[in-house]
Amino acid sequence: MQALWFLTWRLLVNSVRRTFTNPLRATFAVLVILWFAFTIGSNLFFSLRHASVTTTPLPADLRQFHTEYLIALLMGIHLVMLWQPLFPVTFRTVPLFTQADVHFVFPAPQRRLLVFLFLLFTRGLVNSLMVLLILLIMAAAIGHDLLASLLTGSAPSRARLAWVYPSMYLLAFVALLMAGILIVLQEERQPGFHRRLKWMFWGLMGALAAVLGWHGYRAWQGGTDPLHEVVWHLLHNPTLVVPLFPVRALAEAALAFTEGWTPAVSLGFVLWVGALAWAVVLLWRYEYLLYDVAAQIATLSSPFALRRQSPAQAAYEASVAAAQKRKRTVRWRLFERWVPQGAWALLWCHSLLMLRLSNTLQIPVTVFIGSVVMATVFMLQARSLTPSEQLGFMVAIQYMSTVLLVLTTQSWLVSVIRRAEMNKSLPFAARVVLWTEVLPPTLMVWLLQILLWAVFSSVLPMYLLALGLHMLIAMSFVPLLFTVMLTVYLWFPDQSDYTQRVLLGVLLFPAMLLASTPALVALGIGAWSGLPFWVQTIATTMCNVSISWLSILVAAQQYVHINPAE
Repeated sequence: MQALWFLTWRLLVNSVRRTFTNPLRATFAVLVILWFAFTIGSNLFFSLRHASVTTTPLPADLRQFHTEYLIALLMGIHLVMLWQPLFPVTFRTVPLFTQADVHFVFPAPQRRLLVFLFLLFTRGLVNSLMVLLILLIMAAAIGHDLLASLLTGSAPSRARLAWVYPSMYLLAFVALLMAGILIVLQEERQPGFHRRLKWMFWGLMGALAAVLGWHGYRAWQGGTDPLHEVVWHLLHNPTLVVPLFPVRALAEAALAFTEGWTPAVSLGFVLWVGALAWAVVLLWRYEYLLYDVAAQIATLSSPFALRRQSPAQAAYEASVAAAQKRKRTVRWRLFERWVPQGAWALLWCHSLLMLRLSNTLQIPVTVFIGSVVMATVFMLQARSLTPSEQLGFMVAIQYMSTVLLVLTTQSWLVSVIRRAEMNKSLPFAARVVLWTEVLPPTLMVWLLQILLWAVFSSVLPMYLLALGLHMLIAMSFVPLLFTVMLTVYLWFPDQSDYTQRVLLGVLLFPAMLLASTPALVALGIGAWSGLPFWVQTIATTMCNVSISWLSILVAAQQYVHINPAE
């Protein structure tokens, strides 16, 4: 095991060394460290000076009302977050196993189970620790009053339970990660097991959704609040509580530092510890097959498998292989005789690659459907609101869906780096190539936004023009956010490097916020001056177009010097 610890340590050292040998990355790393130190230190200093200041607690009935809705919301969030560990092949940025492990680590005279679990924990936990790192940063930067009370010894008893959620989340992540490995192993022994398990899971989710929908429909027919009825049954109906209890335990653990220890937290620890122990026993039972499973995962998910040949060629081969898995090839007769030339051909090529990767489109379409469902539920229970208040809610959903659609489509930007070797050899300027990479996801988000505008306009036809102007403003932010994210990705192109991955996660949101500031300022000045809304729309769009073009120029300078095989 000493050799494995040494290799892990050298990996971290080399990651930091690579970061600080590059002047640009070293500058960003120093700025991030200084920002964290200043934020945590200043907040802690001022909190210690005002440690005696207390806030008025919320009324008990209001707190209970919000707690139920918050638990339901956290259950949904965890149900989405905990998908990743069940599919270990999808760990593409920080892979669980690599071809180097297969060729150099596995032949070593070490016990298979220990080596397998060590690699699984050290690399798999990196993905979950990113979420916990964000929570730690938020607690240190925002929850400074709680931090000061802990240091002064005056923390309330419930505040000392802040460790509950990170502990349970790590237990859940590791248990589900092992369950994902066992699913891959069982698929090797019984082909078709994964497909049957997937249909069983979706059947269960469909049945639970049908039960919730039925209770919501009955409440709507009876004139009561459908959302309140759905939340009540979600938290108290045994038909829904039992199958969803694992995420219910995580949701209540996340609120333990404010709501205290609950029976669901105790049962949650028992459940996840038992699941983890059961998974370890099964892995020990099938110890002789672990290296075969690890080799298969390394072949499918490791970036080294994509870089054995030309990175660009490997990326295109992966795209073609994914497209061939579809049962039917969609043929658009309207475009069969159209032969694009020049940069239009490259744009058409990238658009087809994105469309044929069906997994790239599943999440954005899900976000679109969720936005429509959210708006529908709101309209069913917002009968007492005025049309202008309903318009405000629709606009909020429109802007929120725009941000979610952009964030859920950013995985396309990783493939831009893999195609850099082939695209750089084409007779086009770097900014032209980058525009052909940014426009396909931009056009897809625009299409979904237009469909969302059509749905909202059918509900509120008297505000057709206002919704259209808000749609144009939201659409102008799409290329801006994509170009800014692409620029940050090009600054930190190696997502298998731990330091670059952390810096990317820290800087991505501030960069997006900074780039959006000019348009937001223009929109605020226009609203304060009382200008017509169409003038505000034009000013905001011009700001976003200018910043998008500037971001592409900055990204092009970095794109010319990028090395995909680095």
